[in-house]
Amino acid sequence: MEVQILLAVIAVAVSLAALTVSTLVSLRQLRSMQTANHVPFAIEMLTRDFGHREFQRLERLTLDQLPQHDPNGGVSGLPEPLQSQCRQVINFYDSIGIMVCDGAIREELVLATINYRLRRIWNIAGPFIRAEREHHRKGPFLDFLEHITARAHDTDPSEIAHRLGLHKMPTDTSTATPQETRDTENP
Repeated sequence: MEVQILLAVIAVAVSLAALTVSTLVSLRQLRSMQTANHVPFAIEMLTRDFGHREFQRLERLTLDQLPQHDPNGGVSGLPEPLQSQCRQVINFYDSIGIMVCDGAIREELVLATINYRLRRIWNIAGPFIRAEREHHRKGPFLDFLEHITARAHDTDPSEIAHRLGLHKMPTDTSTATPQETRDTENP
């Protein structure tokens, strides 16, 4: 009788372990599928907007022209076409923040690549965004941009690059072949 009880307990324990493992694997696959659905959107956004010459021009105009205006009117108080240009740039970075918070893009990759750009945009546009919240929105406005910028401010991109295992080119061997570089590094 005791052997039967012991076998039943073992069978239940094995079943519970199998159920737990199956559940964990299923949850991981579900999350992987959700992330995979975001990847094409993230790639499209990054290649269509961020790497495009027109976006670069709008970002430069925004950074150059915003300081010439009073931030108290918020983003809505900017004259056209500056208002539209500014909105396109800050909405792009807000979208990056949304994708990071949703897990569609790894935060460390964003912070390692556009850390400086996030902080630079916020330093110029932040006062306009805050004024927009206070005077016009009375609620959330570009909160994901602020979040990802705060994370960029708190993060050293070189530490992330080190954690990711990114390699650096030697400064004095820029014309050396790979074999010559290996020979000088390993005498």
